[in-house]
Amino acid sequence: MILGSNVYPAISPLGVHNAPLQWSGNQQLAINSGNYVHILDGQLPSLVSSVISKDYSGRTRLLDLKQMLGIKQIINRESYDEDQLPLGRFRSFIINEGREKFAFSSFNDIGVVTIRWSPPHPTTKQCDLAVLFSTGECLIFSRDTLTVNNVTVKVDLFEWMSNRIGLEYHENEDIFYGSAAQFESLKLKATEFNLSGSRMQLLLAQESHELTLLDYGADGELSVATTSFTDKEKEAVKFYWSPYRNGRSTLAVVYHDNSVAVAEVTPDSIGEFKEIIAPQIRLHHLSEWVAPSIFISAFQKTIVVAEASEDGFNTYSYTLGTAWSIAGIACTNKGLGIEVVVAFDNGVFDSCVWNATTKDFTASEGHKELTQFVTKSLEQFQLNNSTAEDTDDVEEATSKKSKIEAPNKSELMRKYLDPRADGRFIVQGFVLHDDCLTLIYSVVPKNALIYTIASETETAVAFIRLSDQKEPVTIEHNEVASTTIARLNQMWFNQFNELPPPFPAHNAKRYSKYAHKYLETVKAFVGSHFLQPDAADLEVEVCNPLEAGLIEQYTLNPQVEGLQKSMGVYRMVNDVAESFCGVDEWQGIKVNDVELTVLAKQLQAEAVENTVKVGIKLRTHLARLVLSSISGVPENKWDAFFVLNLYNFLRDAATDVSEYEEKVPESATIVVETKYLTQSFTIDKSSQWFSDSITSTAGQPFAVCQLTGFPILELNNKKDELKQYNFKVHNWSEYGPVTSAVARAINYSYLDGNRTFAYQSTKT
Repeated sequence: MILGSNVYPAISPLGVHNAPLQWSGNQQLAINSGNYVHILDGQLPSLVSSVISKDYSGRTRLLDLKQMLGIKQIINRESYDEDQLPLGRFRSFIINEGREKFAFSSFNDIGVVTIRWSPPHPTTKQCDLAVLFSTGECLIFSRDTLTVNNVTVKVDLFEWMSNRIGLEYHENEDIFYGSAAQFESLKLKATEFNLSGSRMQLLLAQESHELTLLDYGADGELSVATTSFTDKEKEAVKFYWSPYRNGRSTLAVVYHDNSVAVAEVTPDSIGEFKEIIAPQIRLHHLSEWVAPSIFISAFQKTIVVAEASEDGFNTYSYTLGTAWSIAGIACTNKGLGIEVVVAFDNGVFDSCVWNATTKDFTASEGHKELTQFVTKSLEQFQLNNSTAEDTDDVEEATSKKSKIEAPNKSELMRKYLDPRADGRFIVQGFVLHDDCLTLIYSVVPKNALIYTIASETETAVAFIRLSDQKEPVTIEHNEVASTTIARLNQMWFNQFNELPPPFPAHNAKRYSKYAHKYLETVKAFVGSHFLQPDAADLEVEVCNPLEAGLIEQYTLNPQVEGLQKSMGVYRMVNDVAESFCGVDEWQGIKVNDVELTVLAKQLQAEAVENTVKVGIKLRTHLARLVLSSISGVPENKWDAFFVLNLYNFLRDAATDVSEYEEKVPESATIVVETKYLTQSFTIDKSSQWFSDSITSTAGQPFAVCQLTGFPILELNNKKDELKQYNFKVHNWSEYGPVTSAVARAINYSYLDGNRTFAYQSTKT
């Protein structure tokens, strides 16, 4: 099933060896084009406009990808030319011992080699992007402001590593002095992220054959967990790190001779490497872990499955029907085995099934959705690039309706084409994300040389679901920390057939009938697919320690995640219902439907009521977790103010607070100082809980942080992605242990489950 396709300019992904397509846990697709890196960022979908109809019947439905995925460019060629990024420092490196290895290189020709997303960090729900450049330098990018395109360098690994080894630097000359060993240890070949519980880790593969395993903090702080080495007699070219399960994972290394070795990795150790695939003349294209014990590799004309056993890894191979270059693979469950769908760059698809019981391969019938998509794309290309007089049957050509938007529509190309131009389908990327295939492709004239400058290239991105696909073969990732926006966006892709159909806005005469039916469909959809506030059962256990306990019992709690998704969809329902309230005219036709207005207002009232209920549920759960976990009245004044505010909320929410009486002070006072003013704030046990603002002792009202309840006097504060709630830029030097633990564990919008960003960058 084709979910949708869209054309994007100036995107031309690198080959499969660079793994140019990388999905994050927050529904972000990063595309590596060598000199450019683009991100298709998952947006909050809409119940009304995210699903569109391509015909008047409404039976042909597609996702509106322009609304589902916003595009932004974070790296471009000008970033290198204008020295906007800290790159090219190895050309200022002088080896002071006279034994530099000879190598051909061009420091001026800087490009992106690989990109890697970090998993969503449990404390911030943020995904960082590590970009490895051809110079051997790696920069980690992150977004920290409300401006969508404002992505900045969060970590400069060359700077961190050079400081760690004490590299000599002459600032006046802008020159580094060091040994050949230091030079090699600073040059990176690969980076990989992983997550063990709430512990984020970053693996660095260096030119010196050294592997450095780092703990990666939410703010980008790094600390060494352990180090190891790959085979020093071979050149490592690719790394594949399986997700942690029960504190253990496996690292696979592909060497220049196409051999593969693996080692067990724990958060504090890297084991000895053992070869599982011998050297061979077949070129290695790509690999992936499909289970903790199953590693699948795609070589030229061959698929190899390596399965772990008590004696090591056993390998099984399957010969493909063509030797064309592989553009990607997708692994899905099929019966008792694993089906491997292989996409070749010429638009041909092949597939095989490996039986996990008999260990045998069998050829698969393939998937008609993929071949049909290629055929329709080529037909559309021919129609778009042939004039009416070039077509034998004009009526037949013009009557064809395609559901695919072709990536090549240039009128300039037409004069170079033969009548009835044939196209060539080129697969530039093919990857399975969740339950959906992502296909990046282009269609160009067949048997022709076409030169197009980078800024005028066009590439299409299509999303396809396999009709007989049960579920993808994936290892459990700890991605429960992804944002609510990402989860809803993912749901629109994965459960496309269950979404409310698009509203038939073209039929004005039957507006009332369709509107009634549509609102009833929306109500039924929300009731059957989302957690209702009254059905949530949130249990409270003492958090020891507080920070780790909050991550486990709040952020990673499926019930909390379900309520946050419900809050997001109730806002959608509110917007939908409001658009149907009091409609007097539709496309020039008078509408006087009192029952429709009553139904819309009733649906809107229910959505607002449920939104309030969800907010109370989540606030109550967090307050009870914190108050149950502290041992007595906090000594720090900020902690005292914080816990007293939580106590007042529970009391006003009609929650029994008797068990917390001895843990909160009778009153608390804090003084907030900024560059321009100083204000004092006092609350006590009889104070009414303040949800949005608090009045100072001088009688001036100020907005409050939704997490801590602290007044916001600073000009630079934070908001969630949807700009619904205010949050404070934390002042860690003033906070006590309780507030610090809560603010570090839940550094995101805990009510709607989305990220928070400052108005201005907080980096110095």
